[in-house]
Amino acid sequence: MKCISFLSLLFISLQAFCQLSIFIVDNTETGFILSINGFEQNTEPEKSLAVNEVDTFPYILRVQLAEKVYFNKTVHLKQKGIHKYIITTNSRDELQLRYRGVISKLPSGISSTTLQHKIPERSLPIALYQKPKPVEPPKVKETKVEPFTTIASIPADTAKLIPPAIVVPITKSTDTLLSQIDSIPVKDGTSSTPSIVTVDSTVAEVIPINDYEVFKTKILTAEFEFEKLSESLAYAEKKPLNVEQIRFVLKQLTYDNSKMKLLETLAESYKHLPEANSLRNELEYDLTKKKFDQIITP
Repeated sequence: MKCISFLSLLFISLQAFCQLSIFIVDNTETGFILSINGFEQNTEPEKSLAVNEVDTFPYILRVQLAEKVYFNKTVHLKQKGIHKYIITTNSRDELQLRYRGVISKLPSGISSTTLQHKIPERSLPIALYQKPKPVEPPKVKETKVEPFTTIASIPADTAKLIPPAIVVPITKSTDTLLSQIDSIPVKDGTSSTPSIVTVDSTVAEVIPINDYEVFKTKILTAEFEFEKLSESLAYAEKKPLNVEQIRFVLKQLTYDNSKMKLLETLAESYKHLPEANSLRNELEYDLTKKKFDQIITP
């Protein structure tokens, strides 16, 4: 009896270890409904979803992002584990479902379900995903401005009531802005050039530009991964990044290889700080996390 219980427990453990799952993350943050082999796996849009107890034969995935925006993909997974896919757009703003490999465990707080065969998927017309066109600002109606009334257009009787202009003579002290050459002192036999003296001048306030805010804007607006990485490394050569600034850049990068390139290059500026270990959470795969551990504690 004890032997049977032990074997049952061992079988359940092996079954859980050898489980195959499909994990999809929507990087566009639109939310999606996933159908597998004609059956919906979720009824409300999710930004991430894991489907467990999947077998090793081919499946047809339909990822629906809106009523008329979806695409199909046939997958045939032979290796046990958690297979991750991401929904993203390419440089032409076209939706793509990309395979990212097998991960060791699901992130916390992820919605998950077993493979469903209850609710048939809804029939929808096929339509391509297109980037929304920018809204043009409304055209401003031109208003014709009437010219000012001149003295010549004023009736003679009314013109008599206008007082004559008062002419104020300009004195030498306000008229001369260039000081005389002979009034400039000469020291050590060297000649001096005339200086410009400004009368009643105001000094404009110089507002310093926040370099880091400009850098953040460049990272947020960059389209490609290599642009974000090269821009970050170039900025870090001028001004070292602290841990929170490095974390911001890591969140804008998609691939662990790019993140490790940044972390390895900037290691000397942060690895001695106590909060540096928290950057490990921005990495996805176990292999890159081990490389990061070697940087912190060589």
